[in-house]
Amino acid sequence: MKVSHRMVTRNPPSHSYLPSSDLSWLLCSVAEQDEKAFDELYRQCSARVYGLVRKVVMDAEMSAETTQEVFLTIWRGGTARYNPNKGTAISWILTIAHRKAVDKVRSEQAHRVRDFSGVSRTRMLTTTTYPKPSLPAARAQPLLHA
Repeated sequence: MKVSHRMVTRNPPSHSYLPSSDLSWLLCSVAEQDEKAFDELYRQCSARVYGLVRKVVMDAEMSAETTQEVFLTIWRGGTARYNPNKGTAISWILTIAHRKAVDKVRSEQAHRVRDFSGVSRTRMLTTTTYPKPSLPAARAQPLLHA
């Protein structure tokens, strides 16, 4: 099933919330690969999921991507882990959203650290400082290898 046509835009759709029991029913239907139930679940929950993700991630585009990942996780069988005896459907969905948002932030931070560390390592490997010549200190500079 191609679900991207219904995924998050920069301005999530307005919605009214279903009672928790109805969301539980939708999750059970989504587990059976019911596309209409998935569309309704998305319609009912996407703005709230996007809002939570946006608070954690802050970037609009990454928030939209992360929200899409949440709903893809649900569509691809994530509902097997939902237990209505342990909490409401919306709290379960928002827990997935929060975890994915935190994972996205951590991933971006790790990516930045790797990029910075790679630049520093490259500079250390390409810059060699030789003993200062007898020139004044202001004119002595490291030599760069090509």
